[in-house]
Amino acid sequence: MFHEYTSIPTEDVFASGLKLGVSEADRLAALHRLDILDTDPEPEFDELVQFAASLCEAPSSLLTLIDEHRQWFKAAFGINMQQTPRDVAFCNYTIQQRGLMLVPDATLDHRFTQNPLVTSDPNVRFYAGVPICSPDGFPLGSLCVLDYVPRTLSAPQARALQLLSQQVNARIHLRAQRLLLKQALDSSRAINLKLQHLATTDPLTGLFNRRSFDERHAAEFARAHSAGLPLSVLLIDVDNFKQLNDSLGHDAGDRALKILASLLRDLTRPGGMPVRYGGEEFLVLLPGVGESETAQFAHTLLEAVRNHPWPDRQITVSIGSSSLGPSISSPEHLIRLSDEALYIAKRSGKDRLVVHGAYFDNPGISAAQRFAALA
Repeated sequence: MFHEYTSIPTEDVFASGLKLGVSEADRLAALHRLDILDTDPEPEFDELVQFAASLCEAPSSLLTLIDEHRQWFKAAFGINMQQTPRDVAFCNYTIQQRGLMLVPDATLDHRFTQNPLVTSDPNVRFYAGVPICSPDGFPLGSLCVLDYVPRTLSAPQARALQLLSQQVNARIHLRAQRLLLKQALDSSRAINLKLQHLATTDPLTGLFNRRSFDERHAAEFARAHSAGLPLSVLLIDVDNFKQLNDSLGHDAGDRALKILASLLRDLTRPGGMPVRYGGEEFLVLLPGVGESETAQFAHTLLEAVRNHPWPDRQITVSIGSSSLGPSISSPEHLIRLSDEALYIAKRSGKDRLVVHGAYFDNPGISAAQRFAALA
């Protein structure tokens, strides 16, 4: 003759760690902190419920979690359900005690005689469950086995189910630690990305800064030089920028720099690198672009600057460009040639482009004129 129900105290660390009599709000908070509800199946839990069923010679086994209104199954074996309402859950009683809860025959237990899980499909008769807990000791649900005929567990089976529940606890705790570690790693990556962004980006304009340009330019120069690929550099200077700052203030100057940066970002072709080079100077690195195409881009930029509705006063820019040739020996050399061309553009009236190669190869310009332009 079966008793209505039996509770067998659980020994060892698990029993001492489980908190009873806690507020439901605190228990639910502990459950939600684990971020385990409604997650995909995980082999480490599936294996344990299968093992529990095998050890207890039961056709079904569950790992349940009890939230506000339902009993959700993190792992299930031998039963085709994902959840039940909480008010019919055997495990809702299990989480209110320590130790193994046995229901040898649910039809004889006043708590379950009218339970729909007993009176209709799946027609549960036998239940044995052990509460599982959060890392901080709050009861979460249970590891349980079910049968559809009245029965009980042998003492070794009861002890084995209790030991398996401790394994469930350990794996839940380990899972929580993995989540915390992942969150820490994600946070670390985000911080590293932010630091990298700060190290390589100009804070005012959002363009790449000189440091990031120097690294990219060296790599692109080496690649272009060894493979015979085109490479060009535009050096851009805002005309009369000091007068703008002196007459209208630094806020107006900053607005102009940010708008120019936005134009550069929008106009630069994919693979190009717009850079705030320093002060009112900007630079565009153009891998794979030769002298003629670079000049076309520069003229497009000049027109965009001339036609833009500037908020404070009309802005123009001067541009010097250079492209990689056999006589150019280093990344610094290419920049120096663009700087020479920019200097000539400024000396020649501003608001214009000077292409270093075209200017210095122009037979209509004497060596004396070229020297005077650079003096």
